Amino acid sequence: MPLSEHEQKVLQAMEQALYAEDPRFATHITNHGLHPGKRRIIVGVLGVVVGLVVGKTVGVFGGTWAVSRFTRAELDEDLSWTDVLGLSVLAGVGFTVSLLVGELAFGTGSERDDHVKLAVLGGSLIAALLATVVLRLRNRHYRLVEARETADEDHD
Repeated sequence: MPLSEHEQKVLQAMEQALYAEDPRFATHITNHGLHPGKRRIIVGVLGVVVGLVVGKTVGVFGGTWAVSRFTRAELDEDLSWTDVLGLSVLAGVGFTVSLLVGELAFGTGSERDDHVKLAVLGGSLIAALLATVVLRLRNRHYRLVEARETADEDHD
């Protein structure tokens, strides 16, 4: 059975997303083809936001964990998994590929393209705020590390 023009466009965008090694958008774009009407837009927006915030976090944190688990790599003694988590969440701040795939899928200037742009901005903002919270919690630890390293205990 031949594919419709919309299905071909969706498949091309998915291929572009996978080629760019940014597969979180494959789910987003697939969802746009599965749900009718406004529900489709809501699911797409949520797909982008969850992809940026959760997908990047799981990918970066999971990759770091796998490298430390299955190789001889270790975290520095002053670095904790909370730091890695904060940086993983921060990785969710991303625009370039997200916006590119949205434009490829829905066309520049379309209503859906506008929704994707807002979702990318919103998801990036949420990721930045969550990363700020996690990393600020670790700031106290690093102030103590810095004080310990610069302390002049023998007063010379």
